[in-house]
Amino acid sequence: MSKRSGLLADFARASDRLLLVVADSTFADIQAAYESLKRDYLKLSKNPSERLEIRRRVAENLLRAAAREAPTVLLRHLERLERLGYSSVDGLVWACSVASRSGGDPEVRARLLRMMRRAERMMQSQRFPAPYLSEQKAVLRRIRIDLGEPDST
Repeated sequence: MSKRSGLLADFARASDRLLLVVADSTFADIQAAYESLKRDYLKLSKNPSERLEIRRRVAENLLRAAAREAPTVLLRHLERLERLGYSSVDGLVWACSVASRSGGDPEVRARLLRMMRRAERMMQSQRFPAPYLSEQKAVLRRIRIDLGEPDST
């Protein structure tokens, strides 16, 4: 096992444990806990790609928690994850799924539709295994149905 994969595996385990600990906490407490975890692990890594992955994973966990918050909080965390970039198409599709639970806020909806178009472009521009592609398209199709949007997949 490489040093890099070891640190990220340790981070993943710590992040999973933290998820259980903060499950019933306020968003502010969840955010503080994940930011602290991020700081601890960023101190241990000098590798830029590893550091980016730690930031992405924390951003994903905070986005998950922000789904229950006001649309402005959700938007802030969507923007944060977008700035960091997505490691994969399914990461972007997952973020679309989380954003789709925003309760119909117009600003979140507009952002969500842009994200969905981006995911669709990514799927068209690269070769993916058919089952993977089918799964991602099915998630986007379900979101479009829930939004009352025409299916473009």
